[in-house]
Amino acid sequence: MESIKIFIENWPTTNWVAQYTPIVIAAIAVIVSLYSAYLSRRSFDLSSRPYVWASSYGVVDQGKRHIDPVPQRVGYRVKNAPAKVLESLISVNLGDEQIFSHNEQNFVRFPDESSEWSFAIGQDSFESIMNKYDTSDQPLIRKVDVKYMALSGGRKYKYSLVQEYIKSENQWKDIGSQAS
Repeated sequence: MESIKIFIENWPTTNWVAQYTPIVIAAIAVIVSLYSAYLSRRSFDLSSRPYVWASSYGVVDQGKRHIDPVPQRVGYRVKNAPAKVLESLISVNLGDEQIFSHNEQNFVRFPDESSEWSFAIGQDSFESIMNKYDTSDQPLIRKVDVKYMALSGGRKYKYSLVQEYIKSENQWKDIGSQAS
């Protein structure tokens, strides 16, 4: 028992600040490293995922230096990475009545600046839509919904666009869009 007493009495006294400061610094470094890894992963996911959206279609007239609208077409864009489009749904509503609908499923699109991806309503169908619109006082609304994902799978994304037809401009104007 005497040897334990001598050992305890001769135990060196230490400065607690000097002893625990490296431990606190190491713990803070681990927390900052984990947060940095989280931000890096999040940034990678956002920069490597595909982005798909739709817009009104137009043709550039070089002579007049403006864009001629083509209201029976919808143009699509893909950025960053190839996308597997699970579903593309286009509908045209006159007031509460759906007067046109087109649905495509399961196809792949690649981001390419030199090519275009579009959908066109047939000329007869578009003229029929315009005739109904001319005899009505209801707004003509086009809705475009695209559900897609990366080719490698993973999370599913959705883009929705709502447009109203403006007769005086012969073009669709965006009234709402949402991406998730």
